[in-house]
Amino acid sequence: MRAFHLLLVASFTIATAGPAYAAGRSLKGGDLETYARLLDARALAEEKLSSPGGLSRRASIEAEFQAALKEAGWSTDRFEQARDIVDTAIAYLDAVKEDPASANDFWAGNEQVDSTTIDQVKGRRAQLDGAPERARQALREQQVTEMFGRPASKSDLQGTWKRDAMASKAHIMSAMHMDEAQALEFLKVQVEQTLTFSGDQVESRQTVNGKTDAYRGTYQVSGREVAFTYGKRTDKLQVGVKSPRELVFGYMGIPSGVYVKQ
Repeated sequence: MRAFHLLLVASFTIATAGPAYAAGRSLKGGDLETYARLLDARALAEEKLSSPGGLSRRASIEAEFQAALKEAGWSTDRFEQARDIVDTAIAYLDAVKEDPASANDFWAGNEQVDSTTIDQVKGRRAQLDGAPERARQALREQQVTEMFGRPASKSDLQGTWKRDAMASKAHIMSAMHMDEAQALEFLKVQVEQTLTFSGDQVESRQTVNGKTDAYRGTYQVSGREVAFTYGKRTDKLQVGVKSPRELVFGYMGIPSGVYVKQ
């Protein structure tokens, strides 16, 4: 009788102890950490697919994600199973936050996830929720790199550089995913320009419609931005190193020309 009484007390304690995690599916060892890395890769792939021209590059974009899976030793099925577990854990945590009294009812309509996994997901919630924004930032950085190359330093700029019409067209077509007609329309204002950098000094010689103007002044470069100062006037442009003999200049994040070292 005493044993039965103790059993009743124990059962009552479990039933009234508040929201309880259910035993069930789990992520073992470092699986959640691996999943978080792959979630970033998946978010980046989805961001690329939704960007201009993304659907036409679906095969290569998906191949990049498959390469990330292979490096981690995971299959697509394993990733999707882990995503379902994590999404269910997040839904449970949201249900508890919204209405703690109904938390125990959550598992009536959902496949169970164990308590350790739910606690791990809770601890990484900010990281998991931040995947889409990190993907947007990574894609923006990739797009800027495609358009301008790596950031330029003062030593990169030294020497004389001339705008190359053919190289500019080819770069615009590649970086901005344009066909030849679109690139020619984009570059319809043909400008012949030579830039000479020497120390802190810069000379710009520009020819438009047969008229040549020359400007001399100073410049400062920081990352992908260069500021030219001619007297009281300062012009700011983007600049990047496409190759050791090619610079890309642009304005407001859009490349305007490739300049070849002379």
